[in-house]
Amino acid sequence: MATETETKLVWVPIDFNNSSDEAVDAFTAAKEAYQVYAKLKGVAEQLAIDEAGLPATHTLRFAYRHGPPVAAVVLADGPKKARKGSMTLADIGKAFVSETRLIKRVA
Repeated sequence: MATETETKLVWVPIDFNNSSDEAVDAFTAAKEAYQVYAKLKGVAEQLAIDEAGLPATHTLRFAYRHGPPVAAVVLADGPKKARKGSMTLADIGKAFVSETRLIKRVA
């Protein structure tokens, strides 16, 4: 596993005024492609959330860092730990256990 170094990156905006047309065109095309990707990703995530059938109090949070997309069940207003292992969207909905608990009345 890689470890983070103590090096602090300094981000500097790129001035394309003196750059080649090829570089400007490539960055422009990449930006346009990313906008299409972001829109499609949002649609795909919403379809997956709808298909999972979770209650309104919960949703799915997605990650894409390594390999195929992964999802975790979280409270709709904050993160929540998910179980480890791969599951289908239908399995996620079926495996969901509401946090509501009934209190047994003592006679």
